[in-house]
Amino acid sequence: MGTNTDATGGVVPCKNPLALTGYYLAVFSLIPILGLALGIAAIIYGTLGYSAYQKEPRKRGQAHAWVAIILGSLTTPANIILLTEIFSGLGNLLPILNYLTL
Repeated sequence: MGTNTDATGGVVPCKNPLALTGYYLAVFSLIPILGLALGIAAIIYGTLGYSAYQKEPRKRGQAHAWVAIILGSLTTPANIILLTEIFSGLGNLLPILNYLTL
C-alpha cells in the first residue's frame, strides 16, 4: 500500500488547493455566459496550481491543473463567441421593436 493518509487515496489533490479550485472553476465554466469569468479564473488558478506542483511535486494536482488550463482555454473563447452572437442578435431586434412601438 501507499503512504497516502488522506481519505481520497490521493485522487483529489487536497494539498494543492489552487489546482483543485481551478479544476472546479473549469467545470463550472461550461455554464453559458457565466463561463466567461469562470474560464478566465480557471486558467489563472490552473496555472498557479501547476506552478505549485512544479515547485513541490508531492503536492500533486498536476492533472487537475492541466484540466483547468485546457478547459478554461476552450470555454473562454466559446463564451466570448456566444456573447458576441447574443449581442449582435439583439441589435437585429431593434428595428423590429421600433416598428412594434409605432
